[in-house]
Amino acid sequence: EEERERKDNYIPEFSALDTSSIEIDTETQNLLKSLNFEDLAGVTAVEVKQAPIETRKPRGPRPERS
Repeated sequence: EEERERKDNYIPEFSALDTSSIEIDTETQNLLKSLNFEDLAGVTAVEVKQAPIETRKPRGPRPERS
């Protein structure tokens, strides 16, 4: 119980919910523009990089099933 109380009283050094700077993609930026919210403070658009597509080598023909 004391350990639980100690965890409840813990205050992090930096908040995980810090909203001083929010990064959004261009699609979200366009949505905000269409809703007339393009001038929000602390919101910046960033370029989203797509993850590389992994390609596998062909395994070759499968053996016949019996």
